[in-house]
Amino acid sequence: MNKYKFVITVIFLIILSSILILNDVFTNEKYSSNPTKTYAIEKEEFVLVYIGSSTCPFCQKPALKEVYKSLKNRLEFISDSLGYSFKTIGTSVDFDIKEGVSHLSSIDDFDEISTGSGYNNLIIKKYLWDHEIPLRKIGTPQVLVLKREYFLPIENGMPFRLNKSEFVVERETGGLSINGLVESLRQIEGIDRLIN
Repeated sequence: MNKYKFVITVIFLIILSSILILNDVFTNEKYSSNPTKTYAIEKEEFVLVYIGSSTCPFCQKPALKEVYKSLKNRLEFISDSLGYSFKTIGTSVDFDIKEGVSHLSSIDDFDEISTGSGYNNLIIKKYLWDHEIPLRKIGTPQVLVLKREYFLPIENGMPFRLNKSEFVVERETGGLSINGLVESLRQIEGIDRLIN
């Protein structure tokens, strides 16, 4: 009889555990399919990525800063006109973080910055070594114009970003030419009317 009670008790505990687990799955918000709790907004944006260095003489020239600001203003206008977001990323190939931050601060008030680790910096690695456009030149300054599509899922009131796609519209190295970059933007549908 003891063996019988033991088996019944084990079966009872397995059933109870299963019920508790299923209850947790169906009542927990993170498993819920309720659209008022979790949803996503799809967006598009242009990203202007600057790659420079405090030790690069070309990165210190006032003309570079003027070209960068002009390009930023043009891209910001185009983004606003198309209803896109716009973001700037500044990265420096400096090993000394303070020098890198100082250099980036002299160029722009970027939305995001990354410095340190030289050419092994994560942003440098992503956009210089790993990206789909074949490497043209290694050096600074460089400017990349990216177009992204992304989602803004919101879970439990906290938004976060998930990139759907990202591609490089153009990359310029060395003597930056705003005309070359702007001409490359013509590839994107709907921009022609805004560039002139």
